[in-house]
Amino acid sequence: MVSIKDHPDHVCGRQLHTSAIVSIEAQDHPLTLTIRPDNSLDPGSGAPYQVHGRLLIGDAVSGNYNFIPDEQTCALARLAPSASIPANGG
Repeated sequence: MVSIKDHPDHVCGRQLHTSAIVSIEAQDHPLTLTIRPDNSLDPGSGAPYQVHGRLLIGDAVSGNYNFIPDEQTCALARLAPSASIPANGG
């Protein structure tokens, strides 16, 4: 198992039978994605998911950026790679 930690949440990848999964082990809202044979990430559900993040509100006189907490809800869906790179580079 490979683990990438960024306090307090972390991401783990592991193989389960014939498919690999990615687990985002957020304390209050864990998420598991299955890596399908076509290299898509499948959440297995279209249920709403609460995303916790930060919103950039400007920079201080010192040059450091200022953020405020932000939460948004999004519907989960399967994410598949493009068959080709767009002409504008994506």
